[in-house]
Amino acid sequence: MAVGMVLALGLASCAPATGAKSPAAPPAPAASAAVRHPLQLADLPQELGGLVQGAAKTSETRELGVSVVYVGPGLEATVYLYDAGIKDISEELGDPAVVSEFQDSLNGYSMWVQAGWARDVVVRDSYVLQNAGRPQFLCAELEIDAKSGYKDSYLFLATHQGQFVKVRVIGVADKASKARAIGFARELGRILRPEAGQ
Repeated sequence: MAVGMVLALGLASCAPATGAKSPAAPPAPAASAAVRHPLQLADLPQELGGLVQGAAKTSETRELGVSVVYVGPGLEATVYLYDAGIKDISEELGDPAVVSEFQDSLNGYSMWVQAGWARDVVVRDSYVLQNAGRPQFLCAELEIDAKSGYKDSYLFLATHQGQFVKVRVIGVADKASKARAIGFARELGRILRPEAGQ
């Protein structure tokens, strides 16, 4: 299993998004104003990145916060909002505490194997997802050997107003899954920091 790994974050990045928005297509209301308080479920739109909001869950442990699932054909994304009991979470993705939380989340995939949900999990790549030259998310791409067949998974982590914003995406293994997963993360990033031109 190749989940435990040394991250070389910052050495690779996705290219910034290009192209201008059509003036005839105004942004969604939830994404049109900066979220100045810690992100809440109410800040998230019913549809995001082509996926539709489903069940939400509040953890019994305050530090683990809340989560909500978004679903669509062949793809499921879970958004987690939490602070892990850490005070003064940095907005800088290269901060050691942020990188450590990302690594812990990545290592969490090993539980899928321990629980019997998957035979193996392999990390294919990890990098800083950028937009307009600015870091947007820490990101990892994984391949899951599940009992139902191979799956693609993507892990994204950002920080916002003293909390972690994590996205775990899983879907069918095909060429479109990466673009769909990154598209979902970018739309979420636009809600977090619209003033950054995301």
